[in-house]
Amino acid sequence: MVKLVELGHEAVEYIRSELLSGNDLAQFLLELPFETGNVISYVPAELNEQDIPAFGLSIFLTRNIEISRHILQTKTEDFISSYLQSSTERYAIFETYWEVGDAWLEREKPIYFSYDSKLYLFLRYTDTDNEKVKSAMGAAGTYPFIAVLTHFNFEISNHEVLSEEKLETLAKSADHIIIGAFDDESYLIWSKPA
Repeated sequence: MVKLVELGHEAVEYIRSELLSGNDLAQFLLELPFETGNVISYVPAELNEQDIPAFGLSIFLTRNIEISRHILQTKTEDFISSYLQSSTERYAIFETYWEVGDAWLEREKPIYFSYDSKLYLFLRYTDTDNEKVKSAMGAAGTYPFIAVLTHFNFEISNHEVLSEEKLETLAKSADHIIIGAFDDESYLIWSKPA
């Protein structure tokens, strides 16, 4: 039903172009050595690799593919959950268009930190339930969708205002970057070399 494909240089360039539209964390991520890592994506099994569309286009729109978008989303949620479970120093961070003081915060009460009034949702090793991951991914709601799986040896508190130094550390410590692709039907996942 779903297969994991490794993508090439075009995927790296797409990730870079999407990060250029992101917030401050994304700008720090642009400093990472993308060429030394690899990029993967979950796609429908019946999609031939040579038929993978441009990363900004729908996988489903012009093809007769029976798989649900939900299945591709779940694979990425599982990837994030698995990452968080393997260490107490791991975080999943999601860029948002929300800002400090937005009414949505009072209503939804998400776990977040801020930098320069911009909000970043985050999950810790205790937040590995797929429903929490799905909720954070949905609440991020930005275009482009940008998430970072990172590790570091300091703790982030809910509602903390991060310094530039800490934000830069989050970026430099990134193990994976997840970017919305294929009209947000799936994701590109960049991983630093092991």
